Amino acid sequence: MTAVRVPVRIRLDLTGDPADSHVLDVVRRAAVEAASRVADRAGRAYALDGATFSDQAPDVSVRFAGDAVPAWAAAHLEATAHAAVRTVTAALRPAPAPASAPGPTTFRFRRFATTFEVLDALDAYYGGAARPPRVLVVVANSGGAPLMLAVVLGPDGTAGVEWGILLNRFVLPADGRDAESVPGYAVGPADSFHLVAEPATDDAFRVELAAALVRIWRATGSAEPESRLAERAAARAKRFRLKGALYEFRSGGVPVAWFAGRAGLADRDGLPLLVLTEEVAAQPGADRYGKDCPPLRYDPDAADDADPDRPFLHELEVSDWDGEDFGDLIDSIAAELGVPKPRFIGSFVFAALDVITRRSESLGRLPATEARQEVLGHLVRALEAVNVLLFAYTKAVLARDKAKKLPCPLAGQAGDWAGYLHRDYFPRRRKVVASLFVAACQDALLEVLEKSAADIAHRRATTDWLRGTRVVLTVLLADLPELTDMLGKLRRAKQLNDSTVRFTPEPGRNHQSVDGVEVVRTPVFPGRDVPGRDPFRTGYRIKDAQGRWHTLAEVEATVKTLRSTAQLTDPFLEKLADVGSVVRRLRVAQQLDAVGAETAGRVVTDAVDREFFAVLEEIAKTNEEKTQEARDDRMVAYGLATFEPDAANDVHAKLTGVHQLADKRLRAMFTRNNAGASIFGDEHIYVEGLAALAGHEIAKARFREFFELAGITLLAVFFPEAAFVIGLFQAAEGIHTAHEHADLQRSLLGGDDILSRAQVEAELAGAWVQGFLAIAPELPAVVRDGIAGVRALAKGELTEATSAALRRKLLEVSGHLATITAEHFAASFLTQLAAGYVLNLALSEVISEVAAAVAADYRTDGTIPGVEITAYAMRTLAAAVTASSGAGS
Repeated sequence: MTAVRVPVRIRLDLTGDPADSHVLDVVRRAAVEAASRVADRAGRAYALDGATFSDQAPDVSVRFAGDAVPAWAAAHLEATAHAAVRTVTAALRPAPAPASAPGPTTFRFRRFATTFEVLDALDAYYGGAARPPRVLVVVANSGGAPLMLAVVLGPDGTAGVEWGILLNRFVLPADGRDAESVPGYAVGPADSFHLVAEPATDDAFRVELAAALVRIWRATGSAEPESRLAERAAARAKRFRLKGALYEFRSGGVPVAWFAGRAGLADRDGLPLLVLTEEVAAQPGADRYGKDCPPLRYDPDAADDADPDRPFLHELEVSDWDGEDFGDLIDSIAAELGVPKPRFIGSFVFAALDVITRRSESLGRLPATEARQEVLGHLVRALEAVNVLLFAYTKAVLARDKAKKLPCPLAGQAGDWAGYLHRDYFPRRRKVVASLFVAACQDALLEVLEKSAADIAHRRATTDWLRGTRVVLTVLLADLPELTDMLGKLRRAKQLNDSTVRFTPEPGRNHQSVDGVEVVRTPVFPGRDVPGRDPFRTGYRIKDAQGRWHTLAEVEATVKTLRSTAQLTDPFLEKLADVGSVVRRLRVAQQLDAVGAETAGRVVTDAVDREFFAVLEEIAKTNEEKTQEARDDRMVAYGLATFEPDAANDVHAKLTGVHQLADKRLRAMFTRNNAGASIFGDEHIYVEGLAALAGHEIAKARFREFFELAGITLLAVFFPEAAFVIGLFQAAEGIHTAHEHADLQRSLLGGDDILSRAQVEAELAGAWVQGFLAIAPELPAVVRDGIAGVRALAKGELTEATSAALRRKLLEVSGHLATITAEHFAASFLTQLAAGYVLNLALSEVISEVAAAVAADYRTDGTIPGVEITAYAMRTLAAAVTASSGAGS
């Protein structure tokens, strides 16, 4: 009979506190583990093969030494010992076929309490086979710490342990500090241990370590280019300091891990290695991954101050990402932006976004649109690569956390980390797209300004173009003076008849015919009358020099067509103040040439040419000024158009003018490359960013409209003078902006798709109408108080005394608001708001009609005299007052 002894000794030192169930649980687990180790060793004994097991119960005795143990605790420990031994006995018996799937298991280094146990395990491992004279064994001590022992055979054939060292592993902290040595080396399957180098300095050690890392990564099947592997290995090696000699664990001659230890552990030929492991049941609840990590400390300013050499929220270094290849994306971003490669990917993402924004903000410094668009292309491709990198990086972090391979504090908190990363990323990505869009607007405007400057310079340097311009004026626009004269007479007759009627025509009224203009009255409702409506439609017509009749609509359409055609043929003609006068003078010169007075004809022609060059000088100077403004302030171009709500497209906004041009060139960059397709294929980046920008601008415009209506109305309840000053200031700002746009348009030869002369004239007229409406109701008060102070305020000339007065006025406002009752305030405000709302609606409709009329007048007349604008303002004010009075009644 063979007896198998299962000795288990547990020493328990307790404080004076009463023993509780928690302490007993610790003892129970220790007893089970100790019995399991003994059973594992016993199970390897050759004598047990084919042994017959007794049916008797295990003989278990429990003895207590030392201080007395409470009876209930002693009973609990005895039961635990019996259960552990029964478990061991069952493990030694041949196991029947499992009825169900086994529970989860894991491997760990086999634990040994003494070196003698290790030697016994080696004897059992080799059995009767020959064993090497010297072998390295990797096991764990009784506390679970891994160690490597050198076992040698003596001359008499007995084995002994020559030396032993703890196998500490190195961890790379996420804050960029040097690697730290901690217990728990986890080398995988390996069969030999080799010396690699014995460097004398830290730098030499890092060179050898980088080479060893490349060998290990290449052996794992990494597909990265050799240069990138070397770069990543060098970056990681920088974080280690000299720890003696450098060694490698190998499996089948292939390096699998490196080790730094004292010299003399092995030579370059290596030593055989035996790693003793055991399979154990996975303990429920024993996994502490991430549970002991401190919470993440989110810094709201981390993205603003991102430095690629510093981590974003405890992230790993680039060199830590074995197996995840971000190299192509990082290389692409670094090449497009001309920046160095990073140590940390998250910080690199935010730093790259900042670089893209700064580069787009300085785009105006480049001298040609080709250079600007090339830079824009680089920035767009970099943004696309950044976007792909962010999602790939986030996926890799979450995957590594799922595999429980992240260090603290990221362990178990990768989801929160990704949430913080995305919280900072997406608003910045939208801002980058907005910045690129503004830069594209700047490029579109500068392109037209630069082309205009080149055309102007060419015209100033030569006279070759004069003949063609004269031909356009004398042939294409030969009838313009007569048509302009006819148009003026027709409009004066219409204005004369319309001015006698307020806003509703009076049936049966007599109409006057003046200056050869005939009034034509045709029935609107033949055979019947409509109460309150004029039954006739009033029209106007006039004869030309050949006796043909032309209506007002026909003359306007003909003049508009002639002007548009001439300006398309030669954009310079748009810059002439009075085209009709120039045509008359050139025709006089032709007539003088025809009768033989060439000298007199040349005098007239030269005078016209000098006028042309004077205009060129003027617009050349304006072009230079406006080009510099557009380079220095990119918002000049962006402000030439506005967004209007439009749900019919992907950005939910209508794009016009320079915005439309910017969208065309920028969208193309996001959707194609040299091969005709986007590198990363994500146009959504651009669409989402532009939609956010348009929505923001539309909301801002609506708020401003609300403030101008409700805010000014609220102020007018208590301080009408202050409301008047603010309204005057807004009107002055509008007039100033309109004149700036007019100067810009004058500096362009062409460029109607950005800013046309008709748009400028309409904007000027609308601004002057608004200004007149702001001033007209309060002119007596302005005269009394002095208009000089108002002008100073509009210009921003706020003196210290004025500032103090303004502060006193604000205190007065707050005091006044504190004393009035809620009922009085509500009644006054609602009354003013209702009147202001109706008036605002009436004004907006009338001013829109005025602007449209002014634009139409420009297309026919070429310019709008100031007298006409005053007339428009008078009629608009009368219409608004009438509409407001009607609504109020």
